[in-house]
Amino acid sequence: MRDRADLREPASDLPGPSHSSSSLQPADTVPSATTCVLLIAVTCAVTFFAGLGTTALWEPDEPRFAEATRQMLLRDDYVTPWFNDHPRFEKPVLLYWLQLPFFAWLGPTETAARLPSAMAGLLAALATFGLGRDLVSRRAGLLAAIILATTFRFVLYARQGLTDVPVAAAVTLALWAMSRALHGSRGRAWAWAAWAFVGIGILLKGPVGVLPPIIWSAGAVLDGGIAGLRRTRPLGGLLVAAAISAPWFIAMLLMHGRAFVDVALGYEVVARYLSPDFPGRDRGFFYFWGVWLGDGAPWSLFLIPAAWWTIRARHALLAGERRLVHFAGIWFATVLLVFSVSQYKLPHYILPIYPAMALIVGVFANAAADGRVRPLLWRVPAYVSAFALVACATLLWLLLARAFELPPFSGAYVLPILFAAGAVIVVALASPFAGSRPLATFAALALTLALAYGTLCVYVAPRELRRFQPVPELAAAVRRQVSDGEPLAVAGNYGAPGLVFYAGRAVRQLTDREELVAFLSQPGRRHCVMPEAELEAVASQVHRPLQVRAGASVFSVRMRRLLEREPERAARVLVLVTAE
Repeated sequence: MRDRADLREPASDLPGPSHSSSSLQPADTVPSATTCVLLIAVTCAVTFFAGLGTTALWEPDEPRFAEATRQMLLRDDYVTPWFNDHPRFEKPVLLYWLQLPFFAWLGPTETAARLPSAMAGLLAALATFGLGRDLVSRRAGLLAAIILATTFRFVLYARQGLTDVPVAAAVTLALWAMSRALHGSRGRAWAWAAWAFVGIGILLKGPVGVLPPIIWSAGAVLDGGIAGLRRTRPLGGLLVAAAISAPWFIAMLLMHGRAFVDVALGYEVVARYLSPDFPGRDRGFFYFWGVWLGDGAPWSLFLIPAAWWTIRARHALLAGERRLVHFAGIWFATVLLVFSVSQYKLPHYILPIYPAMALIVGVFANAAADGRVRPLLWRVPAYVSAFALVACATLLWLLLARAFELPPFSGAYVLPILFAAGAVIVVALASPFAGSRPLATFAALALTLALAYGTLCVYVAPRELRRFQPVPELAAAVRRQVSDGEPLAVAGNYGAPGLVFYAGRAVRQLTDREELVAFLSQPGRRHCVMPEAELEAVASQVHRPLQVRAGASVFSVRMRRLLEREPERAARVLVLVTAE
C-alpha cells in the first residue's frame, strides 16, 4: 500500500506560485491541469455557448448595445457609441469594441452580440480555477470553476450581450493576478497584470472596475499591514489602469463636453448610486442578501454550511485553504456591501460575487471529498438542492403542459425529466446507504444543471421562448411596409430598443396617450407600434384613417397560478398602425 505522503498533489504544475498547503488526495482522483481546463471548457460550452443565438435580443438593454456596435461599423466611428440617432453615453466603450470583430465576421446577429459575454464567462471560470489551484489544489479549483459555470444568474447573463459578465470576468482575473503577485514569484509582473484588468473593468462598466483594488487592499492590510499593501504597487498600478481606461474618457470629454459628463458621471454613477429620486423601486439595504441566495442556487445552499465549517475548523484548515477562504470572504462581503448601499438595485449588479461564492463552496466540497467535513454538513444542502430540483421539474411540467399547452410527447418535457432524474441521483448518492460519496454527489448536481441549461438553450428556447419576443416579427413588418423617411414610433416603454435594432430605423418613443394622439394626427404617412387596447382608446381621437399592418402577441405566464384549474395567461397584442 502506498504511503500517505506519496499521495500529496503538487499545488500547481503550471508557471506561477507554488504552495506547500495543498490538500491530500488520491492521485487517481486529481486530473491533470490540462484535463481540468478541458473539463471547464466543455462545461462552459454547454452552459454559456450552446444555442447562443436561439433567442432574439432581450429587451431593453441587449438591443441597445448591439445597435450601438452596428452603428460604429456603419458610421466608421469607433469612439462615440450611437443609438437611435443620438450619442449613447450611458456605458463605456469596451463591450462595443469586443463585439465589433464578431459583427464584422457574422453580421449584426444575436450570436455575434453575445459571444464576448460567453467568452468572458469562460475566462471567469478559468480564473476561478486558477485561484483554487494556486492556493489549494487542482481539484478545489476545478470544483469552484464548475460551480461558477452552473450558477443560475451567472449562466443567464453569460448568454446576454451585456457588460455584466465581462466586468465580473475582469474582476476575477484581476484578483487572481494580484493573488499571484502577493503569494508567488514574479510579483511585479502579476501586479501590473492585475492593475491592467482594473483598467479593462473600468472601460467595461465604469466604477465597478475598481472593486478589485478595494478587495485586495483590504486583504493585504489584514494579512500584512502597510507592507502588504505596498506589495500591491498602488501608485504604479493606478498609472497602468489609467493608461488603459483614461484615453477614451478624455476623448469623449473633449468631443462632447458637459453632455457626456452629465450622463456618464452624473446620471449613471452619482444619481444611480446616491440619489433617492433615481427612477425605480426602493428595494432596501438587504435586497441583495436575498438575491444571492436565490440567484446562486443551488450552490448558494452550500455556502452557509461551508462558512460554518470554515469557522469551526479554522485551526485545522490547511494554510492555502485558510488564505483562499479569507480572501474569498472579503471579496464576497465587499461586493455585497458596496451594492447594498446603492440607491438603485437590480439583481445582476452583484454578479462579481459568484466567483467568490464558488471558491468557498469549492474548498468545502474538496475538503468533503477528503473526508474532513462531517457528512451532515454537505448532505443537508444536497437534499435541499434535490428538493429544489423536484420543485423546478414540477413547475416546468405545469408550465409546458398548462401554459404552453404542449402535447404530452413534446421533446420539451426532457427538461423537467432531467431535473427530476437529477434529484433522484443526488439523493441516492448523498444517502448514508450509498456510503460517503460527496464528490459524486457534487458531480451529479453539476451535470444535471449543465444538461438542463443546454437542453433549455438548444431545444426549448428556440421553440417556446420566441413567443415572449414579438419585436422581431413587428420589425420585419416595418422593413416591408415603412418607407425610408416615414416617421416611426413606439407607444409605451416596451419594444423601442429592439425595434431600432431589428428594423434598422430610428424610433421615437411616446410616453403617454396625449403624445400618441398628437403623433398620429400630424400630416403625412406615419407609423406606430402600440398595444391593441391603446389603439381602441385613441381611434376616436385621431381624425384620420388608422390601418393595422401587423400584429404580434406579448405572452407571459403567472407562475404562481399554474396550479389553478385554468391558469391565467397574460397576453396582449402589439400592432403596427399606419396613419395616412
